[in-house]
Order: sequence, then C-alpha cells, then structure tokens
Amino acid sequence: MAKNPYREDYRLTEHFDEKGRVHTTSEYIGKKYRFSEDAAVISFEKKKEALLAAAGWLCFLAALWQENAAMHHLYIALPFAFTALPLALYTHTAAVFCGMKEPLEHRHAERMNHSFPPAALAVMLFSLFSLAGELLGYITEKEQFSTTGDLFFTAGAFGLFLVGVFAFKARKKVTIVPEG
Repeated sequence: MAKNPYREDYRLTEHFDEKGRVHTTSEYIGKKYRFSEDAAVISFEKKKEALLAAAGWLCFLAALWQENAAMHHLYIALPFAFTALPLALYTHTAAVFCGMKEPLEHRHAERMNHSFPPAALAVMLFSLFSLAGELLGYITEKEQFSTTGDLFFTAGAFGLFLVGVFAFKARKKVTIVPEG
C-alpha cells in the first residue's frame, strides 16, 4: 500500500463528545503556500480555467458530432481518443483550482505546479497529432476527407489545440509558491 506523501503535514487529535464517543480530527501543520499572483488575477484565472475546461469538452464532443472519415483512420482516431485522458486531468485540476482558497496546503501546490502544465501540454500535443494526421489524410485521400463531419472534426480538434495553448500559457499565473 502506498504511503500518503502528505502525512507529515497533518496532526491528528482525538476528543470525546458528550456521549463518550471518540472523534478524530486532522489539523494542517505543514508549510503554507500562496498564489504567485494577486487575488484579482487569480479570480479571473479561475473563471477562465473553468470555461476552458468546458470548452475543451465541447470541442471534443463537437469533433465526434457527425460521421467523418478522420475517425476511420487509426493514426488520427488514436491520438484524438487519448486526448480525453489529459483533458479529464486538466478538468479535474481546474475544478480543484476553482475551489482553492489561501492559505494553501502542500497538496494544492503539488497539484497546480506538477499536474496542471503537463495536462495542458498533453491536450495540445494529442490534438495537434490528430490535426497533422487529418492533414496527411486530406492530402492523400482528398475526396474522402471532404465531408461536413470532417469540418466538425477539424474545428473540434483545433479548438482542443487552442484550449491546450491557452491553458499552458496560464501556467505561470496559477503557480503556487511557499509563503514568506
């Protein structure tokens, strides 16, 4: 069983209630952290990251909305399907980020500084691989890739690429640093 890397950051205390039952509570005693930017910037970034995560899923679903030739080619469909994994991690991290309040704990710093940028970069790269594969397919089999569904796929994959770019650009604004 894996050990909790944050176990040293908490102190457990036990107390008895009026009925004699034991209750255990945890208290954070670890190092305090804060955002690298001021509150107004962080408030804006929280809204932006929530919108980017929603836009990412909208683009992902839009690309699959209609039948298209792109999803019939493994070299396009596989990277696009794998885009869902970092997009899910990015969405989860953005949701946690939206709920963060200062002072922050060690686990928050780890999540934002180590999960957020790689997830955004992976969304960007996987969607870029899908777009490159679709361009290759369009060049080699032009008539097969000229449907409305392929326009939806291209727009969705390009939208995912932009979501990844904007999220990756925001990594410095959402960095968490030690307090003091």
